[in-house]
Amino acid sequence: MTRGGIVDIQVDEAQLRDVEQLLRDVPRGTEKAVVGATNDTAKKVKTRMSKAIRDRVFIKKKDIDKHLRVRRATSGHPSATIVLSKSKRLGLQRFGARQIKKGVTYRISRTEGRSRIEGAFIVKSRGGHVFKRKGASRLPIGIRRGPSAWGVFLVADLGKQIEADAAQLLHDAVDRRVKFLLLKKAGKV
Repeated sequence: MTRGGIVDIQVDEAQLRDVEQLLRDVPRGTEKAVVGATNDTAKKVKTRMSKAIRDRVFIKKKDIDKHLRVRRATSGHPSATIVLSKSKRLGLQRFGARQIKKGVTYRISRTEGRSRIEGAFIVKSRGGHVFKRKGASRLPIGIRRGPSAWGVFLVADLGKQIEADAAQLLHDAVDRRVKFLLLKKAGKV
């Protein structure tokens, strides 16, 4: 289930019954299969969330991943959660801002070209942020920002796509874990 920037991963009841039936002779087999598969899936879903955001905007992986957190499944709590925390909008320096004669250019979208802010300037001593004067006078100046990873995730409505991917990944991971535990029990691994 997806809500905001949160994706929950858990095995559905029908698949859980099938796993229990197949692994009834393996000690703690169901627990091992479900928890391991859920954690494997959570790791893959985190990567896919990051990639889906980066496919839409020019944000570096490190700028997204510091806001992504995985709550792993345990034997007492067999579901995992990936949380994309709400964050401040990123400064335009993270979107390749360049100083030109007429102002500053930057590129946010992967589908569109560079944009320009007339009369803006980059202040290197303030972390390379992009500023623009608010009026004709020297002060006040305002910082210019692009979108946050959380905002891109919500506006592009990536939750539905990620949830569908997560369900398929989880199903495959559970099958893989069950096969492995059955082979291990039979002494073939």
